[in-house]
Amino acid sequence: MAYTYAQNDPSAGIILNSNCISDGSCKLQIYKTLLLRQDSGGENTPQTFVQDIFLSATFFIGTMAAFGLVISGMMMVFGGAQESMYEKGKKGVIYSIIGIMLVALSYTIIRIVQYIAQ
Repeated sequence: MAYTYAQNDPSAGIILNSNCISDGSCKLQIYKTLLLRQDSGGENTPQTFVQDIFLSATFFIGTMAAFGLVISGMMMVFGGAQESMYEKGKKGVIYSIIGIMLVALSYTIIRIVQYIAQ
């Protein structure tokens, strides 16, 4: 079998054997596999709370930047008749792309910190 190194290794978050393959009950716990967040037994810890706040804020800002990109793109496409609307849309697209790049960078940094701080 190709996955012999991870068979029934709960520390890696992978439960894989011939029985679970036959009945479809194999499990992969992605947080344990990626070593990002350990199971706290259902209780909230300050570390988990802070991580969730930063990830939620990053997700929200990324969503707003994506909406800004769509709206600015529409302003740019439909602003062909008015030069000022086209320029506003063009600036909005540039700023939205920069915002999305910053969000992606900050999300990557948050995940690296989570990996290091585990």
